[in-house]
Amino acid sequence: MKEKMLRRLWLFVGLCMSLALVMGASIKVEAASDVINEPGLYQNKKLGVTLTWPAKVMSVNDKLEPGEVVRAKHAQNIPVITMNILDKPKDATPLSEFKKVATGFKNGLKASQKKSKSKRFKLRESKLVTLANGHQAVYSMTTWKYGGSFGLVTVALTTYKGDKVINVSCTAAPGQPPVEVLDKWIMALVVEP
Repeated sequence: MKEKMLRRLWLFVGLCMSLALVMGASIKVEAASDVINEPGLYQNKKLGVTLTWPAKVMSVNDKLEPGEVVRAKHAQNIPVITMNILDKPKDATPLSEFKKVATGFKNGLKASQKKSKSKRFKLRESKLVTLANGHQAVYSMTTWKYGGSFGLVTVALTTYKGDKVINVSCTAAPGQPPVEVLDKWIMALVVEP
């Protein structure tokens, strides 16, 4: 029963990423030669985006949700890391308004979880951060109850590159692993200038 709930959770988390970032955004498939997607590494050479994660902890899941380019999870479903690359809407909220961007993410997560009866979505933190190569992104941390009882924490980064919205998120049970570890995993995002 718990495994069934967790499977549903990940289906909805993927949907959430799409909803939270861009309502009505179109998804564009990149040429295979421009993209490397293997355990522990996603690289889009054309866009100049790279994400690495610990492949021993999370293996690549072949079933991507709409808008996702990465979905890697632990054998027992959590933690899970996802990455979306979507078209940026003309009226996208500036990153400097980080609270609005983070609230949009939280609201999208909440909307995607209605069928699972998830509750208590609380935005615990939002801030503007600088990635290792100087690119700015919005960081957010949201806690919530999957199915109304199973506690989860989702950390996320949202950034823009040209006409694209890039979102990386990682969801786990609180303390398994600690938020600082989840943060390290999402902060591995590299967006070339």
